[in-house]
Amino acid sequence: MEAQYQGDNVLILADDFTGANDAAVNFALNGAQAMVMFHPENVPQAQVVAVNTDSRALAANQAEQAIKAAINTVGLPGHSHWLVKKIDSTLRGNPGAEVSAALQASGLAGAVVALASPGLGRTTTNGQCLVKGIPVNQTEFASDPKTPVTDADIIHVLQQQAERVCYLADLACVRQGNLAATLQACFARGVEVVVVDSETAPDLTRVIEAVASLPVRPLLAGSAGICEALAQYLFPLAATSPLLPHSSGPLLAVVGSMSEIAQQQMQAVMQHPLVTHMALSAEQALSADSESYLHECVQAAVAALNSGRHCVISTTEHHDARHQVARLCQRYQLNRAQLGEKLCLFLGRLTQAILSDATPGGMYLSGGDVAIAVARVLGAQGFTIHGRIAECVPWGEFTGSQYLRPVMTKAGGFGNTDTLLEVVHFFEEKTK
Repeated sequence: MEAQYQGDNVLILADDFTGANDAAVNFALNGAQAMVMFHPENVPQAQVVAVNTDSRALAANQAEQAIKAAINTVGLPGHSHWLVKKIDSTLRGNPGAEVSAALQASGLAGAVVALASPGLGRTTTNGQCLVKGIPVNQTEFASDPKTPVTDADIIHVLQQQAERVCYLADLACVRQGNLAATLQACFARGVEVVVVDSETAPDLTRVIEAVASLPVRPLLAGSAGICEALAQYLFPLAATSPLLPHSSGPLLAVVGSMSEIAQQQMQAVMQHPLVTHMALSAEQALSADSESYLHECVQAAVAALNSGRHCVISTTEHHDARHQVARLCQRYQLNRAQLGEKLCLFLGRLTQAILSDATPGGMYLSGGDVAIAVARVLGAQGFTIHGRIAECVPWGEFTGSQYLRPVMTKAGGFGNTDTLLEVVHFFEEKTK
């Protein structure tokens, strides 16, 4: 297939919607045109395109096929392109299978994996994935409702999913200035994947500079941190992030994440005097009488929004809801992925029904599965990124959807306790 891109364009393959936004927003902030697309066949010409393969919760072989299909459909950029496989900073999903598939489909000889995202507390030391200094398999991500993480060793995780020859470039290698030579020597002797330690933003800058200096550019893999470093390298003159356009009406927030930080954010935003919080019952959403429950929820949300109140909908009634997933799976004879899909479908349909009877000034979607479920029911083909409100909250607009007001997204496990409350305050200030 003829390449659709030329020059230093960037093609990003992400396994979920919010992850695609988190990767691409860094380029938008530095003045590049950045778009997220949900279907590879609809990819436009742009400086930076992130394709959401929606493959995080798939079986490894299905995730491989999704990556190969995306590359084969989109085609690769021109000679000086950058192909980036965005992977989750906490190793959820199928990082090994997807990196391997990207190598195979692209024909590239090797990959450089730099997983760290220091600004969000994700670092890598001695090949270990750490969250605020703690091995990821000792954090809440070990009990993730859909894709629990059981191993913090990056190479182990990659090799469990794909038999590739791996090598670890430690911090000393990164900081002593010989990373480029190490990468070139590794690829020359048959190493296929080089995992690179990084603890700081300057470490990631060194990784990008080393990769850029190689005679043949490898596949670049990592989280939002490496995308930020690449954006600053390619587009060094940062542009001013566009402000939210004036849009009257309160905020509709749909929080699908069951992460601990998402629950803390819910508790904080409930202190706002103009916030109505609706905690959904997973039991009722999955029950035979779910249609009646959906109607009941729609009425409550519409009443709140039409009275000028922000409406925040969450999927959890209790703080320990994430630990009840196994019980729900057993009761309804579903696996984790199927359970998540049913709950997200309910939230998508709920959001669609609310928007039929109310017009919020903007939407906030937390959790990649929920965000893409809402996008689908609203007929969106993609997402044009305009900027970022908080450290981990990109904003933009759906493309191909009748809903044209601002949309904000956040990956479930990101942010601090006050992130959602900050978004509400920002939204109120900018839409007066």
